[in-house]
Amino acid sequence: MSKKRNVMEKTHSKAKGWVPPEEYYAALPKFVLGSSVIFFNESGEILLLKTTYKEGWTVPGGTVDANESPRDAAVREVQEEIGLQKGMLSLLSIDSAINFFGERGTQFTFLGGTLSNKEIEKIIIQEEEISEYRFVSTDEAVRLLNIRFAARLPHVLKAIKENTTVYLEHGKPLTTFSKKW
Repeated sequence: MSKKRNVMEKTHSKAKGWVPPEEYYAALPKFVLGSSVIFFNESGEILLLKTTYKEGWTVPGGTVDANESPRDAAVREVQEEIGLQKGMLSLLSIDSAINFFGERGTQFTFLGGTLSNKEIEKIIIQEEEISEYRFVSTDEAVRLLNIRFAARLPHVLKAIKENTTVYLEHGKPLTTFSKKW
C-alpha cells in the first residue's frame, strides 16, 4: 500500500470510520467558481457587457467548468463573449462570497490589460448572451455593475494601481484576522 493511500485512509478513519475516497470526495462541500476579466480602452475606461439573461451590466467572465482552472475559464469566456484571444491575464482578486443562489462561491478577477483601438474593432459579441458592450468611466461602472462586482471594483482598481493581488470576502478586504483555532 502506498504512503499516500495509507495517509488518506488514516485521515478518513479519524472522522467517522474509514470511508472510500470516492464517497469522501463526493461528500465534500461544493463551491461554485467564477472568473472575470477587466479590460480598459486607451482612455482608461472599463469594458462592460450587457447580458441578455439578467439585468444590468457585467465584465467578461463566467463560471469555471469542471477540471478547468480559473485562468483558463477567464480566457475561454473572453473568447466566447467578445471574440478576442487574450491569454496573458494577471490575477487581481479572489473574492469568497455567497452567490445569488445562496451558496458559497469564489470569484477570480483578472486583468486583461488595455485594448488597442484595433482590438476593440475586432470585438464580436456572443449575441445569445450579450446584447451590447461599452466602455465607461470607473464611476459609471460602479453604478452599472451588479452590487457584488460594484463592491469589488474599487479594491480591484487599487490592486491594479499597486501591482498586487487582493483577497476579499463579500467584496471587502479583510483588515483583521480572527483566531478561531
